Amino acid sequence: MKVLHISDNSLPDSRVEKMAYLSRKRDWATFFAGPGFSYFALGGNVFDSLFFVPWDRYTRLGFPPYFFWIKRKVKKIVDYVKPDVIHAHNIFAAKMICDMGYPFVFDDHELASMEKKSTVDWELNDLSDRTVGRYEVWNWSRWERKLSLEAPVITVSDGIAEYYTKLGARTFVVPNYPSAFELSNARLHEEKDKIFTVVYLGSDISAPLGPYRDVRGITDVFKELGIRLVVIGDVRLSSNGVVVSENYIPHLGLYHAMSKYHVGLLPWKKHWFHRYANPNKPYMYTHSGMVVIVTASLRNVIMALGKRARTIEDYSDLKETLLGLSQDVSPVLTEGENNKKFAGKYLLLDRYEDQVVEAYKNAS
Repeated sequence: MKVLHISDNSLPDSRVEKMAYLSRKRDWATFFAGPGFSYFALGGNVFDSLFFVPWDRYTRLGFPPYFFWIKRKVKKIVDYVKPDVIHAHNIFAAKMICDMGYPFVFDDHELASMEKKSTVDWELNDLSDRTVGRYEVWNWSRWERKLSLEAPVITVSDGIAEYYTKLGARTFVVPNYPSAFELSNARLHEEKDKIFTVVYLGSDISAPLGPYRDVRGITDVFKELGIRLVVIGDVRLSSNGVVVSENYIPHLGLYHAMSKYHVGLLPWKKHWFHRYANPNKPYMYTHSGMVVIVTASLRNVIMALGKRARTIEDYSDLKETLLGLSQDVSPVLTEGENNKKFAGKYLLLDRYEDQVVEAYKNAS
């Protein structure tokens, strides 16, 4: 069997590579077409061949002539590879493949229309952003309705699956868990830091990326408590007192960087879009042997972690939780180790391989 993965995002992309890895496990020929490929997130190449497709914003919006130029290029690639199924990642690639009439599955990582809807009236957007945003919500909603009737939908959360099921789609949930392949290539620290430390993985401390990822004021919490916070991935953030910025670290190196710390944090302020969101960072925290603190509205994460998720309602709740954990590190170490064992048994993408295969069988 031959599977062609198409995305409007460049590699590295851990989600795309993890899904491709499931095909390679079965010795299927696996290909990628997208706007670039600088390195591989999982520690090795899982593709037989890579093809360059220069996506841009105009193509994503479906504007001619850009959309038709890229469409012709994609057609040449598909005719050359002759895949049995196309795995289209996110709405833009899926819409193009759907228009071309090839057998495909639609892997929706984000739920574009609702994610955009969550930002349209955000106070940090200007009039131009809001105008374009409203058009995108309208247009992408139409695309989602069409795609839900044309192809099986793979997605990352029960919330997004419920959305597409209501539109008539046959849905398959494959959460954003790490794969056995990437974990086999990851190295962990054998010992934790002597200083109690909390880690946040993300680029949105210095500048908010959207209302459902709002962490404004989070550094003030740690300055007030005198507890060290390590932020990984925010290149614009400078270290200041108890707040330590470690800038960007490639995906596979994150396990090594985080595993020496005690607590993994996901403190996004409550938002209605959280019913759809299922970020991979809490699962990486768990595999790295940490206690996990997560906002109570992130229901998909809490369903996955169960009682292992320490939930918070707001920053006041967070302060109380952190003060309690920081008093005695010994039970924190035990909880982190138990979380890692649980993750190694249950929070693995490989457990959902049959779901992906079944989606491929239903592609037409």
